[in-house]
Amino acid sequence: MKGKMKKLVAFALAAIMVLGMGITAFAANDGAGGTTPEATPNPTIPNGFGTNGEYTLEVTNPAVNHAYKVYQIYTGDVSVNAAGKAVLANIKKGSALDGAGTALTQSEMDLLESKVNGLDYAKELAENITANTTVAATLTQESPSASLAGGYYLVIDTWAGKDAEGNTTEVPDGMQFSDFVISIVGATTFAPKTLNVPSFEKTVPVGSDKLTVISDKKVGDTIKFELNATMPDSFGSHDAYKVVFNDELSEGLTYKANSIKVAVNGTEVTETAVPEFDGQKLRYEIEDVFRFGGLTKETAANASITVTYEATINEKAKTRVGETNTATLDYTNGPGPDQIGSSTPSVVTVLTAKLQVNKVDGDNSDTPLAGAGFTLYKYSGTADGNKGDVVETIGAGTDKTEFTFGGLATGKYVLSETTTPAGYNTMDDIVVNVTFSSKTENNATVMDGLSVTTEGGVALTWSANDGTQIASAKIQNFTGVQLPSTGGIGTTIFYVVGGILVAAAGILLITKKRMSGRD
Repeated sequence: MKGKMKKLVAFALAAIMVLGMGITAFAANDGAGGTTPEATPNPTIPNGFGTNGEYTLEVTNPAVNHAYKVYQIYTGDVSVNAAGKAVLANIKKGSALDGAGTALTQSEMDLLESKVNGLDYAKELAENITANTTVAATLTQESPSASLAGGYYLVIDTWAGKDAEGNTTEVPDGMQFSDFVISIVGATTFAPKTLNVPSFEKTVPVGSDKLTVISDKKVGDTIKFELNATMPDSFGSHDAYKVVFNDELSEGLTYKANSIKVAVNGTEVTETAVPEFDGQKLRYEIEDVFRFGGLTKETAANASITVTYEATINEKAKTRVGETNTATLDYTNGPGPDQIGSSTPSVVTVLTAKLQVNKVDGDNSDTPLAGAGFTLYKYSGTADGNKGDVVETIGAGTDKTEFTFGGLATGKYVLSETTTPAGYNTMDDIVVNVTFSSKTENNATVMDGLSVTTEGGVALTWSANDGTQIASAKIQNFTGVQLPSTGGIGTTIFYVVGGILVAAAGILLITKKRMSGRD
C-alpha cells in the first residue's frame, strides 16, 4: 500500500509542478479513446472563492445514472504569481493519500521532476484508488456541484443506476466511463464528453450484402459468419488495447474446424491468436491491438478487424424453432487492467421451417393410416422427371402415421409417397412452396408468419403454427377399384349370355328348316 501511495505522490506532484507553470486543466486518460473533458477555471481572487475559502466545482451535462467521484490528491494555498497566474503554494498531501496534511519537502519535488511523465498520471492514479480511499465529493445529475479547497483532484466516472428498491443495477452493455485529473484554483466547471468506443456487428456475408437474418439454408448447409470490429478514432493515453470477440452458437449449428480467418483492414493476417471453445461458445482474444497484424497505436485508429468462421446446420435444427446466435465484443474501457467494456449484443438468426404430414384414410379423415413412407426432394425445376436432390426419406412403420421434415429453408420441395399402404392407391407427387416472414423481439429475430402452398397432385390444406414454425396437413389415401372375384357374378354372366346365344341359334335353325319345307 505504501508503495502505491508513493507512486500517487510522485504522479500528483508532477502535475502540481505543471500547475505552477500556469496550466489549470490537464490531458487525462479517457478510458476508451475519447477526448479529455475541458475544465474552465476562474482564477480571479477573491471572486472565485466559495464559502470558507473554497471553490465551486461543477459538472455540466452529467450523464444519467453516472456519479463523478472526486478525490483530493494534493491541496495548498492558492495565490497569484507575478505573471498573473493562479498557483498553489505550501503544497500538502490530500485526503486521498496516506499522511494527509503532510507538507512536501524540496527533495521530494526534485525526485518527482526527474521521474514522472505528467501525461500518464491520471491512469496511474486511478489504478491505486481503492474502496477505502476518501472521496472529497460526489457529483451527479441531481447534485452537480460541490465546494472544494484549492488543489489537484482525480475525477473517476462511475455507474450509479438504482432499481425500485434502491439497489445498484448492473452496468448496461456498451456503457463508457472516463477518468481524468483536474486542478482547482478558482470556480471550475467540467463537461464529460462522449467517449469513442469500437463499433461491432455480426453478420452473414452474401455477395456485397451483410445479412442478420437468413432463411435459404437447410440442414447440412454451411454458413459463413463474420464478426467485424471497427476501432475508435483515438486511444487516449493507452499504451495497450485489448479486444475479445465472443460468439455463442445455438445447438443447431456445428463449428467447422480450422475455418477461422482474421483480417485487418481487409487483408488476411497469419499472426492470429488461438481461438478458445467452451461447448458452443467461441472466444478470440487479441491481447494488444497496437501490436497485431502490423498495426501500431497510430495506425490502429479506425482500423477494421474481422473474424470469420463457418458452421454447419446440424440434425438438431430439425427439432428446433430456428437458430439464434449472439456475439459481443469486449474491449479496454479505462485506465485499470480490469476495466473492460462490452458492446451491445449483435444477433444473427437462421430461420428454418418444418413440414408435418399426417396420413389418414380417404373415407374417414379422422382415422390415421399406417404403412406409408415419404421422401422430400428439393425441387429441381426441370421438366425431365428429375424430382431434385433428396432432403430426407422417412420410411414406413407399423404404427407410424405422422411424418415431420424439419430444418427446411424457404423454397420449393417435392413430396413423394415412396411406400404405399397395402390396398391403397399411391398419391401423386405434390410440389410444396415454403415461405415465411420474420419480426424483431428483444433484439432477436423470430418467426412472424409461415406459409405453405401446394401445386398439382392432391389439394392440401396446411395449418401453420407460427410459434413453432410447423406447417401440418392431412394426406388421404383411397382404396383401389374392387375387381370381380373368381366363381362370382362375373362367371354367371358368361353362362347366362352363352345360354341365350345357344337358344337363339336353335330358334333360328328351326325357323330356317320350316321355311325350306314350304318351298
